[in-house]
Amino acid sequence: MDLAQGKIDLAKFRLTEIKKLLPEFQGITKNEIEFRYHFLSTEVLLAESKTQKAIININKNSSQSVTDAEFFRNLRYNLPFLKDQLARAYYKNGELDKAIVEYERLTNFDPKNKNRYLIHPRYYYRLGKLYEENGAKSKATTRYGKFIALWKNADKGLPELIDAKSRYAKLKDVIEK
Repeated sequence: MDLAQGKIDLAKFRLTEIKKLLPEFQGITKNEIEFRYHFLSTEVLLAESKTQKAIININKNSSQSVTDAEFFRNLRYNLPFLKDQLARAYYKNGELDKAIVEYERLTNFDPKNKNRYLIHPRYYYRLGKLYEENGAKSKATTRYGKFIALWKNADKGLPELIDAKSRYAKLKDVIEK
């Protein structure tokens, strides 16, 4: 919430407080808390436009594996729902191709990968925008179409949905001509 409100210093203070508490946890709980600590620290780095540090932090601390099939543990495992920090860091760092590769990884199931996160529909929207920026109009259209299909029952007034529909329609017209 602090970051969403632009209160970076307050978020950094809270990180300091969380770090003090980390030694008190053990086992699976400690792993989950540490994952969330590193996730938040990366969001702070991104908010500060420290993209290189964010990329390093993500690469060191982004893995979290499911330990059992218990429903609530799996639900917590998928929180926060958006885990696209590396893609956003690459994009902010001007590395469009790397951002595309990361979103492709996030939107494709790899049975060999130990991470089993749910695929958030926003990844398709964001990947569509990157493809469009990169000039890959057909791929962008496909990703926007997937996003629109997944959000077909969403609130019609959501800005991302409105934007995706507009971009999709424009690209469809260009591709069909």
